[in-house]
Amino acid sequence: MPSRNFGTSPKNKNLFAALSHYGITEEEDYLTESFAYLLRLLCERMPDDALRLLNKLSGVLPLHPINSINGINITTQKTLLKSGRVDMAIELESDTLVLVEIKHDSLLAKGQLESYHHALDKLEKDNYRLVLLKRHKDTGIEVGLNAHQFQRVTWYEIHKWLHVIKNADDLSRFFIKEFQNFLEEKNMSLRRVSWEYIQGIPALLGLRNMLEAAKDEVMPDLHLRKTQGWTWVGLYIDYNFFFGVRYEKPLVVVYENNFGYISTTSKSSIDLESKHFFSLTADEQLGVLIDFLKQASVEVERGKAKEAPPEKENIDQ
Repeated sequence: MPSRNFGTSPKNKNLFAALSHYGITEEEDYLTESFAYLLRLLCERMPDDALRLLNKLSGVLPLHPINSINGINITTQKTLLKSGRVDMAIELESDTLVLVEIKHDSLLAKGQLESYHHALDKLEKDNYRLVLLKRHKDTGIEVGLNAHQFQRVTWYEIHKWLHVIKNADDLSRFFIKEFQNFLEEKNMSLRRVSWEYIQGIPALLGLRNMLEAAKDEVMPDLHLRKTQGWTWVGLYIDYNFFFGVRYEKPLVVVYENNFGYISTTSKSSIDLESKHFFSLTADEQLGVLIDFLKQASVEVERGKAKEAPPEKENIDQ
């Protein structure tokens, strides 16, 4: 992993999240390196559990399962002749090789898995397997391989398999839990839907209504459009600004130029928890949002770009 100077926030208590100050294009590399590090740690300190985890990840191998971690080599960014580089390789000196293509949110390239599988056919390993590890089991594109030619694994399965490990020592337990929390922060785990859902959805829409009321108090004459997508809810204001919440940080309200989607050059934010927002009355909550919007509208530099997010990303209300 490249050497970097990482800043840490007192509020960010998760180790992997605190270190993940990467750009969007580097997120998959970071996720790969973090997972590979955890696997190596488990191989060293908890070989039996590591062996079970590796076999679940690999699925059914042609000749035999991975039967020992002695001599196992877990590497990242493995070059495959003319077939490019695969994210992670699990290799035993004798005959076993498992290639793992890891995805964060990006799509597979056309022919990517086929190219890796072709490279496996050319390598001098008889007991091999190709694995696709991503958020969901859908490939996103048509793949010219059948179900027996590659293994599909999801991050929520990794989260569940790590949860099964019970007798970890203190160090291993710490890293397992930190990585699980990291996946949870990225919505890469399955959580039970509890009764809070009944109040949660109305509360979210209630917050958007309150954002609209604050906008009308501060900017009554500016154009407004409600918006809700896969990762956000809020308002588009004056064709250039996003005022709302992104689900990955539900306690932070942002005001950004250019919808916060392309070339965001300026933004302001408020942490609702720091304002004890949820202990206030409705009028007091509205006052907090009004004060924030007044200040943010002055601080945020107006972007000149008029480009809206692609229509396929919008679910207008």
